[in-house]
Amino acid sequence: MARGGRAAPAAPGVTSVDGHIGSHLPPSTSVPHGAMTSSGALDAATFEPHSGTEFRVTRSEVAGVPDQGVPSIRLVDVIRHPAQAGAPRADPFTLEFTGPPPALEQRIHALDHPILGAVELFLVPVGIDPDGRVRYEAVFN
Repeated sequence: MARGGRAAPAAPGVTSVDGHIGSHLPPSTSVPHGAMTSSGALDAATFEPHSGTEFRVTRSEVAGVPDQGVPSIRLVDVIRHPAQAGAPRADPFTLEFTGPPPALEQRIHALDHPILGAVELFLVPVGIDPDGRVRYEAVFN
């Protein structure tokens, strides 16, 4: 998120969910610093070994229609951010995912991973890749 509370523009070559290249991304919402998977607390190190793997969406809602969803999304990047004094989380990070259209709604989604188990993440659709896949992020700060 850019200073002043405005979201950063979409990356070059990435179309926003509303179809505009380089438009402002939806604001990211924090995930509580105590968020957990079925196997323990979430941190960047939890996800880094699983970059490139699929997370099955176990409860989804696409375009307001329950259970019409994306069968899985792929973790494509784990980005560590510098710690900030007084922040609730000492190790902030962002997870980036991609999945097939249509986009999941911006909200908490229940996911399942073969190694991590059940996890609930607040996913924000942030754009469309040139290959047509929807990009999502989950921010932990």
